[in-house]
Formats: sequence, C-alpha cells, structure tokens
Amino acid sequence: MYDLLKMFGATKEGVVNIGEILRVLGGSKEQFEFDSETMSMFEKIIVELRAVADKHKNSSEKLAALTEQNSIRTEYCFGSGYMHRGAYCPSPIIDLILNVAKRGKIYTKYRKTSKEYYKYNINSNGKVISAEHYTDNHDCPSSVEYIISEGNIEYGIVFELRGYVLLVSKVEYENGVIKKYSTAHYNPYHTHYNYQLFAMSKLQHEEYFYENGTLIKAHMYSMILPDEKMYDKTEYQFKYNENGIIYQYDTKRVFNNQPHYRTYIVPKSKLIMRKF
Repeated sequence: MYDLLKMFGATKEGVVNIGEILRVLGGSKEQFEFDSETMSMFEKIIVELRAVADKHKNSSEKLAALTEQNSIRTEYCFGSGYMHRGAYCPSPIIDLILNVAKRGKIYTKYRKTSKEYYKYNINSNGKVISAEHYTDNHDCPSSVEYIISEGNIEYGIVFELRGYVLLVSKVEYENGVIKKYSTAHYNPYHTHYNYQLFAMSKLQHEEYFYENGTLIKAHMYSMILPDEKMYDKTEYQFKYNENGIIYQYDTKRVFNNQPHYRTYIVPKSKLIMRKF
C-alpha cells in the first residue's frame, strides 16, 4: 500500500511531523473528515496487527522451514514499484490511482535483467505463501514476507534480513473477493504518540464494495493518527468500458467540512483486465 506519510516528514521509526502535514494540506486537523467509530475501528486494527507481530516476531526461521516444506513452485515479479508484495499486492486498485505504483509482471523463471524483483513461493492450492524482495543483492533478499491464512483472513509478516519484523498486513475476504486491506509498520520500542501503546505506525487501510461481483467503490484511509484524532479519507467510484475494464474513476474527499470531487481517466498503460 502506498505510504503518504513519507511525503510529510515521517521517519523510518514512524515519527510524524503533524505541523508539516497540515502545512502541505493547508488546514488544521479539525478540517479533516472525522468519525469516532471509524477511529475506534482503526485502534482495534492496530492492536490486532501488534498482536500478530508479537506472536511471530521470533518465528522467522520456523516460517521459513514451513515455506520450504509447503512450496511446490516459484514465480518471479519484475518491474514492480511502490507496491507491497509486488505483483501480488492485495490492493486491486492501488496501481490505478497512484501513478508511480507499478504492479510488474509475473514470470516462471528468473531474469538477470532487473536489479529489483520479487520471488514467490506457491503452495499446492496456488496461494502465495512467501514473497522474497531482492534489491541490489541478488544472493540474499532484503526482506521476506510470510503469508498466513486463517479462514477468510490473511496475515502477512515482513521480516528484514536480520529477522526483525518490519511490517504486518491483514486482508479480509468475503465470498471469494477482497473486502478490506490494512498494513502497519512495527516498532515495539517506539515512544511517540499512540505508538507507545500500540507499537505500530503508518497504518493504511482500504475497503472495497461490490455489485454482482464487480468492484464499484473503494474507501482509502491514510495518515491515521489515533492520538491526534485525525485521518485522511478518499472515496473512489469506478466506471467500466464495454470490455469490463476500469477506464475512469471519480473521487470524493471531505476537507474543511466540504466535499471535493474530481474525475480521473486511467492511462492507457494501466487499462488491464482485473480479477477481484
């Protein structure tokens, strides 16, 4: 999921310059759309992701052994950028709405032409059970994500090279389609704002809505700061052409107690059939 906080002075530990956020966006936190029940939902998600991180923070070797045991084939992704998990990023739309995001392409064999790529391990059910992210060093991944399925819930735990948890994600499915997707960075030693309690930062959250199995709407939340009682929300409405491809989307964002609407045309390079 894209990380808007980097634009506003967030450090790798998750410290956020609130003043810089408001300066760039031109207002005060009271001017953002806010609902206490929504914020309560975010706090529960943060606590849940913290619990997942704590449970598995010393399990990288165990998860690696399980992956090796259950993997029946590998795939590779080249050409991905700004996408959590590369081509297998759970978000079905992030590469549509963020210009710099590239999903990349899946290959069954390794190619030496790319400096950065993902290597996936696939189980007998065709599910991705790990995603190794390689950057400059092709002999060793810079991070490895292990994906754990529990019914209709899927958790992803990203470990860096030394075995520390970097990020945790949660995906919720219903009737075979993705309904919710959340990610947050993990730092149990953080002492800033709500992170002292939750040890999580940079929460991002997406929700998807369907009609007759077709994705028609999405809500995307970023800059979620519980202690500041602040988050940013954008609603997306999708339009399809005669081939069933999203070619346009409309957005709604409430700021200063007023709704703001915009319409975007999807670039030709991103007009592809999507499976939700």
